[in-house]
Amino acid sequence: MRILGLSGLFGTEQDDYPPRVPTGFFHDAAAALVVDGVAVAAVEEERLNREKHTNKFPVLAAAACLNEAGLTVGDLDGVAYFFDEEFTDQELHLECLKDAKLPFRPSRQLIKERLTTALGPGLTPERIHFVPHHLTHAAAAFRDSGFEDSLVAVIDGNGEAEGVSFYEGRQGRLTLLRGYERRHSLGHFYAAVTRFIGYQDFDEYKVMGLASYGDPERFGPLLSGLLRLEPAGDYHLDVAGLPKLLLDSGLVPRRSRESFSQTYADLAAASQHLLEQAADHLLGYWRETAGLDRLAMAGGVAQNTTYNGRLLASGTFSEVFVHPASHDAGSALGAAYEVERRLGGEGEGTPRPLRSPYLGPGLGPADAIERQLDAWRPHITWRRMERPTTETASLLAGGEVVAWVQGRSEFGPRALGNRSILADPREAANRDRVNLLVKKREEYRPLAPSVLEEAAEDLFLIPGTQADHGYMGFVVGVRPERRADLGAVTHTDGTARIQRVSRSANPRYHELIREFGLLTGVPVLLNTSFNNHAEPIVQDVDDAVTTLLTTGLSKLVVDDYLVECAASAPDEAFDRLVPRIPAFCQVETVVNARGSRVALRRRNSTYGVDVDPETAALLVAATGAPLGELLLSISRQDVVRKEIQTLWEERLVSLRPATEAP
Repeated sequence: MRILGLSGLFGTEQDDYPPRVPTGFFHDAAAALVVDGVAVAAVEEERLNREKHTNKFPVLAAAACLNEAGLTVGDLDGVAYFFDEEFTDQELHLECLKDAKLPFRPSRQLIKERLTTALGPGLTPERIHFVPHHLTHAAAAFRDSGFEDSLVAVIDGNGEAEGVSFYEGRQGRLTLLRGYERRHSLGHFYAAVTRFIGYQDFDEYKVMGLASYGDPERFGPLLSGLLRLEPAGDYHLDVAGLPKLLLDSGLVPRRSRESFSQTYADLAAASQHLLEQAADHLLGYWRETAGLDRLAMAGGVAQNTTYNGRLLASGTFSEVFVHPASHDAGSALGAAYEVERRLGGEGEGTPRPLRSPYLGPGLGPADAIERQLDAWRPHITWRRMERPTTETASLLAGGEVVAWVQGRSEFGPRALGNRSILADPREAANRDRVNLLVKKREEYRPLAPSVLEEAAEDLFLIPGTQADHGYMGFVVGVRPERRADLGAVTHTDGTARIQRVSRSANPRYHELIREFGLLTGVPVLLNTSFNNHAEPIVQDVDDAVTTLLTTGLSKLVVDDYLVECAASAPDEAFDRLVPRIPAFCQVETVVNARGSRVALRRRNSTYGVDVDPETAALLVAATGAPLGELLLSISRQDVVRKEIQTLWEERLVSLRPATEAP
């Protein structure tokens, strides 16, 4: 049986329906393909359309999944969507109320139209199925845990009406135990704190990292008034009252460009503590009530790796599984699993351990990689290595920061050694180099270690609770006597979010870490996602070269090839690149009392940059010609050229070689 799962909304580049909705609405678009009970392909749309956290309909992701399996849309036994049909249609109706000219189009019709337009005919409406949102999360966690029976917890912002749900998983079936109202959502609480601290949607992980620098006692008593823990697993969390409570206490919201003070670290710490109190209360109650000592978790809050590590250390459960795609992209996979079960597919929902998180598209054959690299000359030089892991390990041991791109991409928000930036974990200065020079992000942000599976317990304090540490799902302690050896990956509180790498899961990455360990005595690498601050994790060769050229990196290993930035590329080489405005960006003229200005920004977002009118005019008029030709009609060529370089770094403009430009 072949089921395609989908998450995301319904807008496309050609038909933005419904228009003007923020990316936080039906976010993290993805597609996942399940064949005879096994996930064979899954990828987030953002990796392909390059819009971070995109909610556009996953046309590219769906095509990539079918291509991986050699299927057409007509070969599918079903298509699964990650929300209930009535709820989805109601949300579309609400969008239509904002614009009297906007026609209502049912979600089932939209799914058929989108897939038919992108993939061709063959899908009939009756093969489209809708799955309640929290059930999609639960299905992904339960099926991929491999547990015969378990408690399943879904904790996120919200499903249709719930903010938290608990299920009993037995004999391949999920039974809902309790759903808690979304107005008490732990995910919405943490998101509200995130915005108060000056971050945006999807930045909750930054608050989690900041919390380690704070004192939870300072604001703990203040926040405690929002939370009431009640008998029989009940709780009340006044999410709506949080902003007023903080403002009434004299706290001032931090703005995004303002520096941090201890106040915001203390608020983050108190918020993390409150989240953990509530989660402990809920999990403890349902552990005893259901009588299940294994736990499978999913939903956005399941990505709170600090709490996950403390849960392991508590011994509340004998075994814990956190899905590597716990966010809404993982709902595409869960929806596919649930529809396959409904239709009586292979195994009828029997859990089996996740085979691999490397479910995205690959890089293609060697000759295709070489053609793509050649197109970027003279911006780069490249050569094929005889022993890629040995040479790369030597570069890393010598102090280089290396981007490492191999095989199929990871499904989920973590780079697990196939789309990663790697560095020597021993010197704390390497953390600062990656954070400030490459990622251009806050220096307090922790970076994760990838450690050989067989060496992990010698370096880290692994709790007795059984868990799969291969997905960076848990924060654990660094052994005190080894912290000096791991300065770049040890957080301020003596912890690390580890990835335990086995030879069977990722042979080449395991070999690279092993060779680095032979050179240094430390079988660990600093590992963070390969992207800059403004883009999703890279997917293909062109993405990788673009990020190499627009960050502080100088070395990239793609498959067997060592790629380096050219010592200096002349203006003529830059001028041969073809510019375009990505589909998710637009030029706007903003008029106010102080006059008018022109900006290039992401659609439905506050993210953007003011630009020179000549630059804006050039980009709007661009029709696939190289930049040099477009500059001939510009009076201030140096100014415009420099500005386009900046816009490229911010991913508000795409630049590609003429032979590679779409």
